[in-house]
Amino acid sequence: MHLERPTVEPAFKFDSNPIPERRENMNIFEKLGFWWDQKAMPTTAPERGFDQVMKRFDKSIEDFVWNASAIDGNPFTREEVETLLKGISVGNRTLCDQGQVLSLIEAYKYLHKQLVSQDFSLSKSHFSTVQSYVTQYEHWEYGVFRGEGRELKFTPSVRLGSTRYYPTPTVAGGVALNRHFHQTIASLENEIPNGLIRAIAFYMAAMLNQYFFSGNKRVASLMMNAILLSEGIDAINILASKKKIYDEKMSRFFQTKNATEMMLFLMQCHPASTILAESSAQSHQAAVTKGSAADEFSARDSRGARNAPENRHNLRSLLASLG
Repeated sequence: MHLERPTVEPAFKFDSNPIPERRENMNIFEKLGFWWDQKAMPTTAPERGFDQVMKRFDKSIEDFVWNASAIDGNPFTREEVETLLKGISVGNRTLCDQGQVLSLIEAYKYLHKQLVSQDFSLSKSHFSTVQSYVTQYEHWEYGVFRGEGRELKFTPSVRLGSTRYYPTPTVAGGVALNRHFHQTIASLENEIPNGLIRAIAFYMAAMLNQYFFSGNKRVASLMMNAILLSEGIDAINILASKKKIYDEKMSRFFQTKNATEMMLFLMQCHPASTILAESSAQSHQAAVTKGSAADEFSARDSRGARNAPENRHNLRSLLASLG
């Protein structure tokens, strides 16, 4: 079942300043390496129960597989993905493209088994195993972080439109990546009780760090949805038709480390996007009522202070467009 989603894209300009100096939030934002406006986030997420969300997810599995592969540039049509799910090969497609779709199907089946048996956890073991399924037919090393295998010189980059993002360099042993990953997991589990925010924040961290040589976008999406489903929250389906919008917002995130816009976009891709937008608006209004909106940026940042009214106005416009 497809729910109607807003088609008008809001005009929202984010400040590219460093992480705002809100002392109570500095710790987790420093650990993650990016930040978001907490007042723009919904305080709750619709929880339907594990059995219900798994049933809904299973019924839409071909949709998730097709969108995940298409937004990563795979030419398979939705009908061709359905054919592969039935165990029938598709003609006139390269083995590479077919292998990518089959790998996604296997990865989804793996996660489904882990979720149903309640063995899933936000761990490096599951993260790496999912990646090994997703990229098993691809050239690069799979199942290990960058630097943990034989390849030590290559650092992948992400091209989004006319921009290119380079993550931290590949280093022998993947020491920095491992340290950051475990620090991220501990921070999310200990400091983010909201399952929706925790899942999306993990997606953003995985994209920012590019832990693997390939498949990062697909793996991040799989893990995000596994987290959501384990919490009894519906999965997020990033539609292939939104690829251009996705690229633009992700590119700005890479440039500014401000995840607010991209996180709200991912919530727009959730089946309960209208409810989430309303919750976001209420959260923001409550913060304004308490007088905390004026403290959005540090008082010492005179430029941020001058821009605060405009930022609040743009945020209200964005939230209104989501609804």
